Amino acid sequence: HFESQNDTVAQITGIRVQETIPDSILENADEIKLIDIPLEELFQRLKEGKVYVPEQAQRAVQNFFRRGNLTALREITLRKVALKIDGELLNYKKARSISEPWPVAEKIMACISPSPFSKQLIRRAYNMASYIGSEWLVVYVATPKFRSLSPKEQTNLSDAINLAEKLGGKVFTLSGSDIADEIINFAKDKNVTRVLTGKPLGSPFHEFLKRSPTHKLMYDQSSFDVQLITPINDNRAQSDGENFKMIKSKFDIRNYLISILFLIPITLLVALLRKFLHVPSLEILYLIAPIASALLYGIGAAVTTSFISVLTYDFFFVDPVYKFTINRPEHFISLVIFLIVSVVVSQLINLAKNQYSALKLRLESLSLIEDLSKELLKIPLHEEIIKDFDYSGSQPNNILKMIKTTVLEEISHIAVRYVGKIAKADSVALLKSEKGNLRILAKSSQQIELTEKELGIADLAFTRNILTGSGTENLTETGWAFLPVSLSTENTIGVIGIRSSYKSLFLEQKNLINTVMKLSSMAMANWI
Repeated sequence: HFESQNDTVAQITGIRVQETIPDSILENADEIKLIDIPLEELFQRLKEGKVYVPEQAQRAVQNFFRRGNLTALREITLRKVALKIDGELLNYKKARSISEPWPVAEKIMACISPSPFSKQLIRRAYNMASYIGSEWLVVYVATPKFRSLSPKEQTNLSDAINLAEKLGGKVFTLSGSDIADEIINFAKDKNVTRVLTGKPLGSPFHEFLKRSPTHKLMYDQSSFDVQLITPINDNRAQSDGENFKMIKSKFDIRNYLISILFLIPITLLVALLRKFLHVPSLEILYLIAPIASALLYGIGAAVTTSFISVLTYDFFFVDPVYKFTINRPEHFISLVIFLIVSVVVSQLINLAKNQYSALKLRLESLSLIEDLSKELLKIPLHEEIIKDFDYSGSQPNNILKMIKTTVLEEISHIAVRYVGKIAKADSVALLKSEKGNLRILAKSSQQIELTEKELGIADLAFTRNILTGSGTENLTETGWAFLPVSLSTENTIGVIGIRSSYKSLFLEQKNLINTVMKLSSMAMANWI
């Protein structure tokens, strides 16, 4: 009788239950008691007239109360209760700061990336979860490089997320500078028992040097299992080629040359200080070059500059000068230490930059939602307007209708502005009129006009409460993607249109757009 299970029960039993209750009753319950009896005992109660009168009981046994139906309904019931208990378990662990997962039930998590293998990983997670009957999650960690993905990587990531949602997985996007740490913390928080990730294609030494998230997951002391999924061999060569192109495109020789040029003024400064001031330990000044390189051009340029700094100091200032020869042990030790310090400092600076970028991404999202909330809070509530109205006559109702239209237009313009800002594309808002059809209430540009075909596609999103248009699975022959705006699963109030492919949007953008639509629909609900 729960509303969320209505379609499932109708599909199993062939009977649509009319007496339903909202799922929030179960979700908000302080205590749950599951009452169940064996099927034979239930059939005996039916025969004895303890459930229905005899004639009605006979019809019930032949229709709704068939053995297969009851077995399926019992399984749904047990799963529903198990999910509720799982939520209570997570709350219990959080309240007592228990970080390690308790393996009371299997929970699978697939870790995806912009790799073309992510869809293969999702299918494997889905098959495993279906086989053992467990919940499964899909996680993507948006690092500071999140916004610099190539079009191919964006498509790979979007396709993987769409596939996960289609198969019924719960998709989460995290943000941070360390992928492995974010995955580990999230897995502990959600009580995950098995983590699926792609098997690295490079050598173990290469994976260690580049601090592969998979390498860190494998050697972490967490209690969940890590399972490596080997990519299909047919795609391996293609993937390696794509990875090589990506690395090649990010390598810029100019950055390395500029980093090396930093050594010229440093060398001149060291020479002047040695000649006029006789300051000891001047080699420390060469740390400036790798630090500056790390700040401006990344770890690769910094490590290269560190090594050349050592050679430069040795060539110009270590006896015999103008030769790459070190004839005293203390000079050799000091130069080795200098190289190590340079690399460590460069790594720390690079880590700090990544953490700053990750924090900046989070703050930008929070700032956007905060600004939206402030604008929506300025919208007057319906009760504030009508409390002093005199309804004796038709004029007050006409005024209220005009105010309602004005308020809905204002909320729609706010929603369109923020959606366009997030998607970086034109957008429109279509709301249900009093006649029940859609009408354009706001658009990001006055030049925007929707054709009859596009309006029809938007109407399908409205009437069916589904995604339609470009980048979706429904009526893709258009440059617009239409997203239904709903107050509930059965109460769609309008549609947001974006002149972009829905598939090309990042998961972070989709989540922010959904948040904008939810907040806007809540503001509209009071008036609609």
